[in-house]
Amino acid sequence: MARQKVFGPGINVPLDRNAKARIATLARALMRATGKGKAYGAVTAKAYAVLQALLWSFHNAASGACFPSYEAIAAAAGCCRATVCTAIKALEDAGILSWCQRLVRVRESGQVRVLRRLQRESPKSEYVFVSERGAPFSAAGFAKMVERAGEAAGLKFKAHPHMLRHACGYALANAGHDTRSLQAYLGHRNIQHTVRYTELSPARFKDFWR
Repeated sequence: MARQKVFGPGINVPLDRNAKARIATLARALMRATGKGKAYGAVTAKAYAVLQALLWSFHNAASGACFPSYEAIAAAAGCCRATVCTAIKALEDAGILSWCQRLVRVRESGQVRVLRRLQRESPKSEYVFVSERGAPFSAAGFAKMVERAGEAAGLKFKAHPHMLRHACGYALANAGHDTRSLQAYLGHRNIQHTVRYTELSPARFKDFWR
């Protein structure tokens, strides 16, 4: 179940640059202090930053789709996940943003196809990954299997499961995926943890002048 961020009446409302600018102008107007002694109005500076991230980084102008995770919004807005929760609630109360509960169909990607094949070929079990004895794979057991695979491949160093994650990051970076997309895919809160993959990518500056 994914929660879509909606601007306007209904799901998937397309917005051109002018429409997005009008929403941002309304939010800025709602930032004015509403009472004596208050430093801000219905929309805070952080809420405005979250709105800007949603409008310009995640909302698809053509389709109207907007499904970023809290972590991705936090990274784009330069705040923490808790601030995103508070900001979205403020934007909702101000009538700028609404949420829609919506089931999202996931395309049968390569990973899903592999899992389906694994399910067909594995012994009947409530677990996805099982050992040769049919017991659930433990973290230590998986680490040992990766280590043995590394030895069989003739690696001169000890292989461990986290190397698979690093390999995934470098492979995606070399395929030309941008840093923000990688950050969201890998679940990094701090983009500095993602930069390590793209800074060595040979395709980093490809087609810069085209």
